[in-house]
Amino acid sequence: IMKKNLTMILMMLGVFILSQQSGMATYYGKQYHGRKTTSGEIFNMYSLTCASSTKYKLGTILEITNVSNGKSFIVKVNDRGRDIVGNRIDLSQAAFSKIADLKKGIVKILIKVLVDSK
Repeated sequence: IMKKNLTMILMMLGVFILSQQSGMATYYGKQYHGRKTTSGEIFNMYSLTCASSTKYKLGTILEITNVSNGKSFIVKVNDRGRDIVGNRIDLSQAAFSKIADLKKGIVKILIKVLVDSK
């Protein structure tokens, strides 16, 4: 329900998909829980607000969809991953669990840029 509401709000504000690319998603949890992210926010492994990327600017709003099951959610980029290569996004444990079983560890995703941070 929340994703639908946010999508509707973004559409009402004139925000549409700016770009769409494939990539990979993985997650991180306990080892970073409670630490400060690059944006200054505190990382919360139970939150849906964390996405770490070297490709997208901090503050960019993305819709992440698991290619194999169609599950998706909206997340804000709030961290930079030093070890991230290519079009990979590290999600919080809670965010990853919305689209895939944690046992998978990494999944192929579709990334839609909804709001590009300038």
